[in-house]
Amino acid sequence: MELPVTQQENNTPTRGNRGFIRIVYIGVFLIVLFGAAVDHIPSLLTVDDPLTPAPTAIILSLEKARIDYGISLYKNGTVSNLVMFAGDAYDRPTLKLLTEDIPILSVYNDMIDYATRHAGIPRTAFQIHGFVSSTYDEARMTERYCNEHTITKLIVVTSSYHTRRAQYIFRKVLEPHGITVMVTHPTPETEELNIDRWYAHEKELILYLTECIKYIYYRIHYH
Repeated sequence: MELPVTQQENNTPTRGNRGFIRIVYIGVFLIVLFGAAVDHIPSLLTVDDPLTPAPTAIILSLEKARIDYGISLYKNGTVSNLVMFAGDAYDRPTLKLLTEDIPILSVYNDMIDYATRHAGIPRTAFQIHGFVSSTYDEARMTERYCNEHTITKLIVVTSSYHTRRAQYIFRKVLEPHGITVMVTHPTPETEELNIDRWYAHEKELILYLTECIKYIYYRIHYH
């Protein structure tokens, strides 16, 4: 009696299965790569140029840590003049701060008072100009200021997470005019930023992810 011949199973992956396996491998690779890179996002967004004396420091925005660091640059003789621009949240006398019920003119008067009385900066060395609504606007306003005052070198003070984008756009706008740009920032401790496991903290998560998107946009839009 002849036994029926059993058909041997074919375990060779089909074309569709091979494609799915490739996708799985790529997905795992990207997850591992992202997991390895995610801790380094703060350092990837941060630059800190070596500083040499310059006539002016441009302080971006009204954040106190930035202002204090700019004041320290004045006091140690690195710069002889501090300049700020009115930001988009404060750009009209009728507007109020987003977080405080304080008129804009009062806010800037407070900044001037803080720098001159509390920190001892001469009134002539602390200037506020306006108005801007983006980092690009600040770079263009700085270009105008440098042309009016024959400035060929300056320091830009901003927050650590913002330094790479600021460095890119300020150099993009100013260096063709022969203006040297140095970008620096306060320490993370002064800024009160949680660098370790930044993604586990709401404020830092929003800051760093938003800044990643903005940096990519600037590289594409202002190339």
